[in-house]
Amino acid sequence: MKLQKQLLEAVEHKQLRPLDVQFALTVAGDEHPAVTLAAALLSHDAGEGHVCLPLSRLENNEASHPLLATCVSEIGELQNWEECLLASQAVSRGDEPTPMILCGDRLYLNRMWCNERTVARFFNEVNHAIEVDEALLAQTLDKLFPVSDEINWQKVAAAVALTRRISVISGGPGTGKTTTVAKLLAALIQMADGERCRIRLAAPTGKAAARLTESLGKALRQLPLTDEQKKRIPEDA
Repeated sequence: MKLQKQLLEAVEHKQLRPLDVQFALTVAGDEHPAVTLAAALLSHDAGEGHVCLPLSRLENNEASHPLLATCVSEIGELQNWEECLLASQAVSRGDEPTPMILCGDRLYLNRMWCNERTVARFFNEVNHAIEVDEALLAQTLDKLFPVSDEINWQKVAAAVALTRRISVISGGPGTGKTTTVAKLLAALIQMADGERCRIRLAAPTGKAAARLTESLGKALRQLPLTDEQKKRIPEDA
């Protein structure tokens, strides 16, 4: 009852939603408090757009719910969380249809876990390696990326993209995603050596398309491309 009271207090202070508490009490109402608490926090994080709940965040007492911090700390180390969760009928490793799935130290809602597996399966099945001239690849990338004693992760990302059918380049603002993509496109054009290379730019919204067109165009203008090569890259998303 102590935990349930604290969960309801967290709702009053807008740190949890009523849905989070209802989900936790429904799937783990009579379970160990760790299961109920984890279920509530998992539901809340899912509502915030997160795919899963890393248990390490709880173990390190970094929960963003001050009213529940005491409950989190009382459960203690990560091993305790795992043992309590896996002993629950509401949690499995994915070999049983349970509301929550524990994969490594990450707790998922069943639906989210299934979605992640679908995405992973897609990439594993279709993302085969592409045969390229490795010497030409290295030579082309060396011209586009400055030489450095440290690992140039933008160069690594471009190399991976040039050797796989599908690639995802991610990063926060200012990390060089647009520059990397611009150099990737330049490398594709240069390595095609006059052969037809189909390039399409897409963005989720009109505003995003305008920003993509502007930023990518600016980045491409700074690269060593001939006028003919530049014509082969779309101007608009």
